[in-house]
Amino acid sequence: MSPRAVDKRARPGNLGSSTTPEPPADLTHLDELTPTGEEAPADEEALEKAATD
Repeated sequence: MSPRAVDKRARPGNLGSSTTPEPPADLTHLDELTPTGEEAPADEEALEKAATD
């Protein structure tokens, strides 16, 4: 018998009959980080637009 056939560990597609999917993760804070994980410099235009909304 193959190992895959007996592997019953929980996997994203193997979680049973849950009818309510997990909500997507909030990744909005990642837009503010550079690839090295440092905070990106503030975007002045975006800050002004947010202040006027």
